[in-house]
Amino acid sequence: CFWRVRCVTTWSVMCSRSIFVQALMQKSLKTYNWRRILWGGLVCGMLCMLAVFICIAVQIDDWSRDLTTNYAETHADASDPRLRSLRLKAKPEEIRRIIAAFTRNNTGWELVDSQVSLDESRIKLIHITPIMRFVDDVQIILRASPSGTPPSGTLVDISSHSRVGKADLGQNPRNIYELYQALREQFAEWDLED
Repeated sequence: CFWRVRCVTTWSVMCSRSIFVQALMQKSLKTYNWRRILWGGLVCGMLCMLAVFICIAVQIDDWSRDLTTNYAETHADASDPRLRSLRLKAKPEEIRRIIAAFTRNNTGWELVDSQVSLDESRIKLIHITPIMRFVDDVQIILRASPSGTPPSGTLVDISSHSRVGKADLGQNPRNIYELYQALREQFAEWDLED
């Protein structure tokens, strides 16, 4: 009998609440101007889209490249001087140690693999972008200068490829710039004329 009374009172409370909510909704439907609500929502949506576009546009360095390419790599004769091969006055072992420390100390970077051979070392990293969590595969190739050349050092080449999409919005060159900056803070560069 107790449960029956409790069920009846619960049901009556629920019915009274729903009648009250319906009465409020009917009153609010009459008082609000739907045209204003629709235009207000449209304006807010357009402002949000404009804010997203501005955030993306600020990050793009090279509009012709960043909207059509999802990779970046360094080489000796690159048109962008920031994407030219880096020559450091250091041994490949020291550079590998600095890169391992860099990946440990910086969020979003992860050391995947490191292969060492007689003439070159290959280091594979991944970089995960902070907001959208896109993954970029980064490969670093270290080549020691021949023993007969006067400046003993290492030639560093980096390539970065996005796993998803046809455009990277400049993220892959930024990956290379970030790695180059970390290496330049630790080692001096040498020029071919040295």
